[in-house]
Amino acid sequence: MKRSLLLLLTLASRGYCSNPVLELFDPAKAPSMIGNVAVKFVSGVGTAINVNGDVAGILNGTCGGTACDVAIYWENGNSTPVLASGTEFQGCTRPNAIDNLGNIYCEDLRVGFVTRSGGVTSLTPTQCEPNFVSARSVSVDDGVLTAQIIRTKVRKTDRKEFLYYHPARLKLQGDVNGCSMVRTDGIPASQGEVTSTWVASLGRRAVGWTLDIPADYDGHGSDESDLPGMAAVWPDLKQGPVLLPPVSTTDGPRTLSPRGVNDAGLIVGRTMVWPNWWQIETARAFVAWKGDEGYETHLLLPVDADDEGYAAVAVNNAGIIVGAFHGGGAAGFWEKSGKTTWKAAYLDALFDPKYLKAQCPGNKVLHFVEAHAINEKGRIAGRAACFDPNNKETAEFRIFRLTLQ
Repeated sequence: MKRSLLLLLTLASRGYCSNPVLELFDPAKAPSMIGNVAVKFVSGVGTAINVNGDVAGILNGTCGGTACDVAIYWENGNSTPVLASGTEFQGCTRPNAIDNLGNIYCEDLRVGFVTRSGGVTSLTPTQCEPNFVSARSVSVDDGVLTAQIIRTKVRKTDRKEFLYYHPARLKLQGDVNGCSMVRTDGIPASQGEVTSTWVASLGRRAVGWTLDIPADYDGHGSDESDLPGMAAVWPDLKQGPVLLPPVSTTDGPRTLSPRGVNDAGLIVGRTMVWPNWWQIETARAFVAWKGDEGYETHLLLPVDADDEGYAAVAVNNAGIIVGAFHGGGAAGFWEKSGKTTWKAAYLDALFDPKYLKAQCPGNKVLHFVEAHAINEKGRIAGRAACFDPNNKETAEFRIFRLTLQ
């Protein structure tokens, strides 16, 4: 409590927003049936938000007694989201993007189409073609999807198969009755014979990292894939990637994992430590931009005296960055305090502690856990939780939409 009061005073002196607007949805209050299938949800998270403030997300729980994840469309202005329906209602386990029509883009190009009829809004996941496209972001200015194309290629030296990713822009055609993606532009992203590229965030620009990914790679641990590779940026998707230099820390240089980029080319992400490159506990958040002599990277200052366990995951065109603090245990943001400087704050600190307590039952207090996306109007989507300070095992999760103003 003392920390929250101190941060509130600090926020006032720094000029952060003084009238944030918070909307919450309790997954336990979602419908109990999807068609003829009984469902029950205990958690959820907002994963993407469009310029209108519509949120794409996921509910976690059980469907017919079996663990499941179900996509949602939470329209701006509505208090209750729409759940995916139809025979493929479990077909989108991770919405990565939402366009300005509300359509939701998932892995393997499964699109959740939003339709309206007779005053009823529906979200129906549909498999589009080709299914080797992995949607990461939507270009909100022209409705063109920027995605990563997935291919398999064979290394000439030992005939080993490697997965091969590269960014491309595609136009969605069709509707819930049948859809496809038509490629408008995009270039091969590899820098050599066997270098693949995993693209973390896309838009008008793309950022990610180049690495060898064996086709049988399981996604964790160290093996011949030589992870984590090199961070890269594609300035306009019409030329090959530019590698980003490691950032200097007191422990020496660290490899970067870019997670977001805005229209001005401002890149955000986190550092990685080999071999546990996927862990956030030792990570530090960074920001990068193109200077007079090429790209330069800088660490984002932490909110407390600790300097690890931070990750920047998204940035809007105003330069507001959202991400994870304390090893993913808290959500926060960085706001520009100068031309090339940022200051950090917890999302919790935007609100009076009494207000946060009033959002939860009993003795529980609302705590922002994850911030996944921010739009151009300063609206943030993610996950919050009602915690009992004396028993955190009884947390009740919420999906949130937060407007900075």
